[in-house]
Amino acid sequence: MAPHVGTAVAAALAASHDVAVGIRGVKLRAGNVVAAVAVDLPDGRRIADTGPDHAPPPHTPAPPPAVERTPATTTGRIERLLHGGKGEVRGVLLLGGEQVRFAAAEAEPLAQGMRIGAPFAAAGERVTTTAGSVLVARAIGTSVDELRDLKPGKQKPGKPKPDPKPGPEADHQRDADAGRHAG
Repeated sequence: MAPHVGTAVAAALAASHDVAVGIRGVKLRAGNVVAAVAVDLPDGRRIADTGPDHAPPPHTPAPPPAVERTPATTTGRIERLLHGGKGEVRGVLLLGGEQVRFAAAEAEPLAQGMRIGAPFAAAGERVTTTAGSVLVARAIGTSVDELRDLKPGKQKPGKPKPDPKPGPEADHQRDADAGRHAG
């Protein structure tokens, strides 16, 4: 659901525990995911996604949230896979409630084997705000001993830069590299 809908639902259920809500939305093609457009609360009220109430004026930036960032490692078993807007795996919820997030493109090869109940480990940065905390993973695996970096050292996609046009300096350097000396 959109962040403003999530905020409204969290406020409506702040004092409740283990409640059932109805979710109305659109099932995405790329996964077992529903994009929520309305949430029916236990008391009969409905919170619908009609867009955010208002955005701050463009010339008045919103104050930055208080954020604490600390290095962290976690292990556990996967309770639920977390998905992005197109159904791609973007993180996991571990048994016990800890949330781990990662970029889908970085984790795609590793996310293939993720399933509910499977062991999971991650290392990265724990980001804590007033709304809660999440571990932003830089490496994931099935155990701490088998962590794999999500951003391996790879070249950025795109066209390779062409070599500069060869001139006398390039000819001289090429000859020097070959062990010859230009006279």
